[in-house]
Amino acid sequence: MSKKKKRMERTFNKGKLPSFIAVRIVVISLILIYLLTSSIYLNIFIKATIPIISQQNINFSNIKKFENNQFEIDFDINKKSDKKFDFNAIENSNEPLSLIARTSFGILVNSIYIMFIFWIISLPFKIYFNKKRRGKNIGVRLEKFVKKLLLKTPIIFSSIFLVFSVLFETQNIQKIISDQTLLLPIKEYVIDASIITIIASIVSSIFIFSWQNFRVQQYYIKNVFSFEELKYFPVKKHFGSIRYKLIISFVVPTLLPLIFLFFTIYLNISHIDEIDNVSTTQLKMIFGSFTDVILKNKLNTSEFYDALNQGLKKVPLLFNFYSSLDTILMFVTMISSLLSSLIYIFFFIRFNTINIINPISRLKESMERVSNNDLTAFTYVETADEIGQMVVGFNKMVDGLNEKEKIRDLFGQYLTKEISDKIISGQIHIDGEIYYSTILFSDIRDFTRLTENISPTEIVAFLNEYFDKMIEVAVKYDGIIDKFIGDGMLVVFGIPIRIQDHATKALLASIEMQKEIDELNKKRESEGKFPIKIGIGLHSGTILAGNIGNKRKLQYTVIGDTVNTASRIESLNKQFTSTILLSEETYRNLDLNLFSIEKFTLHKDVEIRGKSEKFNLYSYQS
Repeated sequence: MSKKKKRMERTFNKGKLPSFIAVRIVVISLILIYLLTSSIYLNIFIKATIPIISQQNINFSNIKKFENNQFEIDFDINKKSDKKFDFNAIENSNEPLSLIARTSFGILVNSIYIMFIFWIISLPFKIYFNKKRRGKNIGVRLEKFVKKLLLKTPIIFSSIFLVFSVLFETQNIQKIISDQTLLLPIKEYVIDASIITIIASIVSSIFIFSWQNFRVQQYYIKNVFSFEELKYFPVKKHFGSIRYKLIISFVVPTLLPLIFLFFTIYLNISHIDEIDNVSTTQLKMIFGSFTDVILKNKLNTSEFYDALNQGLKKVPLLFNFYSSLDTILMFVTMISSLLSSLIYIFFFIRFNTINIINPISRLKESMERVSNNDLTAFTYVETADEIGQMVVGFNKMVDGLNEKEKIRDLFGQYLTKEISDKIISGQIHIDGEIYYSTILFSDIRDFTRLTENISPTEIVAFLNEYFDKMIEVAVKYDGIIDKFIGDGMLVVFGIPIRIQDHATKALLASIEMQKEIDELNKKRESEGKFPIKIGIGLHSGTILAGNIGNKRKLQYTVIGDTVNTASRIESLNKQFTSTILLSEETYRNLDLNLFSIEKFTLHKDVEIRGKSEKFNLYSYQS
């Protein structure tokens, strides 16, 4: 592994390995549900016991004696009776106390069952992280399982929690409705409590999803998947758009307190559906200042109630009010609900904001590193929302910069897109390979004499202008700029992509280079500058091409006798007063249909320095 990759992996994996805490998330969610609903259940229990007492017609102001767990009481204000109220009847009945006990036991069993399911599902993940923490070997099947399901755990956990909670409460409602022994008010209150619990379960399932999603993104994925896997991580099927995160962050804090405030107000309203023998004081408690209208018109309360019902086309009318007990219960329930809502809101906002802010912060840090020429500054993809797409785009950009830097280091920056793409895709081996190709070597005639009277700045400007023209021509004909040697340039045709017409392209490039020199000289002469002449030598043969150097400087270059021969053929242009000189080997590889035969001149048995055999050379008059 390269130093760059090692540095990226260290940065990526820094930090302590996390624990997989799915069961803990469920336990906390259940506690929050109970905290949210406990005060409401207490409210319901107190309100539900009142119908039991009223059913027994107890008048506590007329208790005569208490014997053997029995009260001897009067039936009502106007009529006395020997009817007795037996508290044992309540204790042995299927009314509020036993109903609450049965419901509580059912909730406990359901909670244990949900926690057990979560423990079973999270067991492979726990084993995986424990093994990784201890440095033990992780099986292939376990690793595949964890990678396959990790991203789906938020939706799996929240769905299981919601389904079991709603099923339990639905069954509870069905049992209560079918139970003929329960009084109607008790049924209504308990059904209301179950509906509130279902709402709390929905909120808690969203809470579980947000928390597990937060842990998956912030802790788990970077310890399960490799850095290379997370650079372009396909997570779009598992995490939503940033729009939905913002909607949840705004909707939950706004609606959650309002929902429970509504139920708090609704459950603590006292209703009167029959008005008879109501005193003036009681009437004022119910109707407030409107009582003066009733009294002024000397209306009997029963007549007033009947008149209202008749005016409303006999739609049943309920008179609602808040008693002192209602006010106390409403206050307690409201405080408990608001506290629970604040806990939910705090975590919802925390999870969603961190999931948005952290990726942006990491992306910003990586961008700063790239601006300082650190091309190892990748960041990993956590989500597939707009931020995740930005991270993918950033990583692709850094990859592109790295590839361009790699090609520039090996080949220089002068390549066609076709060659660059094939190198990047791995279709070309650059570690060392034998090619049959054509070498072009060009040189400026009498360069030293021409530049001895001009400044270094002018020399550099002159060479840049010259090479700019030559490079464009070479690249146009798929030539690779191997190196610059002072005022000379070495171009290779037929590497790293093997082509059959490398000799033809080399000669065509040479002809066009001469034309560019002619155009350049016209410009220079118009500016009062000296004209230039070049010599070009071509030779075809076997060469070795590959990466040569060490870790400090590595360059893709060519070596071999063919390269040296091309250079020495170029130097013979002075001897034959030619511009383009090519070997017989190159001539045999030309497509002569593209050239005028009469422009070739054969020079037989030419001696080349450093060579024992003689060469047949051809000059070309462009």
